[in-house]
Amino acid sequence: MKVLSISVLLCVALTLREAAGQQQAVAVEQLSIVPVLEEAKETGPLKPLGDAPMETIVELVENKVELALPEEGEAEADALALVQAPAIRFLHCPDGWYLHQSRCFLFVNSYLPWHNAEEHCNTLHANLASVQNPRQYRFLQQLTTMANRHSAWIGGFYLQDRWLWIDRVGFYYENWYTHLDVDRNACIHLRTPVGWSNAHCGTGLPFICVKMSC
Repeated sequence: MKVLSISVLLCVALTLREAAGQQQAVAVEQLSIVPVLEEAKETGPLKPLGDAPMETIVELVENKVELALPEEGEAEADALALVQAPAIRFLHCPDGWYLHQSRCFLFVNSYLPWHNAEEHCNTLHANLASVQNPRQYRFLQQLTTMANRHSAWIGGFYLQDRWLWIDRVGFYYENWYTHLDVDRNACIHLRTPVGWSNAHCGTGLPFICVKMSC
């Protein structure tokens, strides 16, 4: 009789313990659902993207697939093209002139003194070329080489103890190869293999004109 009583008591204890465990699990599950429900109340129900089924959207999100978004590099390239296109579209030089850094250059393969060369450029609404940086000088050297010449007048001249450019650009960049006596050699000419030199302004040389692009 005692053994039977003990068995009954053990069964009752195990039943009560199992029921308590189930109640605790239900309580934990309810606690986990509460924040989600609260967030749904604040943000509203999930909205599908277009007509795509929810299963497809979930799969895309899980795989970290971006919907119809361009690559970062492509977006930057498109923006750059929009900015640059107007500048490229409107830069124009007359026939025979060469565009470089927003200016138009013309090599005139006629031998004239410096002053006459400047007058000829003026008839074309231009001046003898000034040089503002090493890249421009290399470009002018290339123009001279293309014409099978080794030297050409450019727009530098000496006046009142200083060197100037005839088109009134500041004389900030210098690339001297030889520097002769300025009293007798007050005009600058380009040399293709090296930097520029000064020479007598009455010397006849080919020359390079420059004007702003249209």
